[in-house]
Amino acid sequence: MQIKMEGNNLVVKIPRGLISRDYVERFVERVELEMLVEKSQMTNKEAWELSEKVKEDWWKKNRDRVLKREKEL
Repeated sequence: MQIKMEGNNLVVKIPRGLISRDYVERFVERVELEMLVEKSQMTNKEAWELSEKVKEDWWKKNRDRVLKREKEL
């Protein structure tokens, strides 16, 4: 794995077989979300409600994949 700065960008190189493209896409989405949260003017209550909605949506989207993996173990 290699991490370096190129101008204003942080460049991370990871061998293709180490992690899946799907994992990288989820990671990037998480980083984008974290950046939005840092800029947010939300109250704690609003943040909590949003987090519950995000978890609910995530579970609806990933339920089958997670349960399938559990059955395989």
